[in-house]
Amino acid sequence: TMQITGESLMNDGTAIVLFTLFMDFYNGRARDAGGIAAFFTQMSIAGPLLGLALGLLAVGWMSEASRKFSHSDVIVQTAVTVCCAYLSFFLGESEARVSGVLTTVAAALVLAKFAWPVVVSHEALENVWHAFEYFDNTLIFMLAGVITRRAMSSPNIVGRDYALCLMLYALMTLIRALMIFLFYPLLSNMGPGTTPKDALFTVYGGLR
Repeated sequence: TMQITGESLMNDGTAIVLFTLFMDFYNGRARDAGGIAAFFTQMSIAGPLLGLALGLLAVGWMSEASRKFSHSDVIVQTAVTVCCAYLSFFLGESEARVSGVLTTVAAALVLAKFAWPVVVSHEALENVWHAFEYFDNTLIFMLAGVITRRAMSSPNIVGRDYALCLMLYALMTLIRALMIFLFYPLLSNMGPGTTPKDALFTVYGGLR
């Protein structure tokens, strides 16, 4: 589960960077090679660095509220993780003009690495974040369904467009399968290792 979730998070962050770049092209904001390199550096490196700083700040704050059997410290630590997640995205996306997703992922990796030993109640923290995950995923897919239904009822969309969407999905899945196949020797020897079943499911996970 962690492998699939982590891979999809990094995919989302990469996709948003590429989408923003091509949207700039579409809106007439042309970039030369140097501008593209600077844009990628800002989005894909500056974002994680900001997340690293915010994650370390959150770890320090949680360390100051780590009294065992203290109900108030459990609440403080939970609140710090929630604030770290949402502030990372907001500061990255709206203020620093970097990838909010990559900023948040970097902050989360720092918390996962360094904050776990000082967490007062692992069960309480996990339950809160499982609830957030459930409600947020439900809301996201509900909104996606509403937007898709509204788009499908547009008079500007005809049968040919549906055929092109299916072709595009098939092509994207093929490209995704090719990438997983090329990197499979590396993936199979990293961490717990990726099995053929894991690789197949990761390809299918590109459905989104």
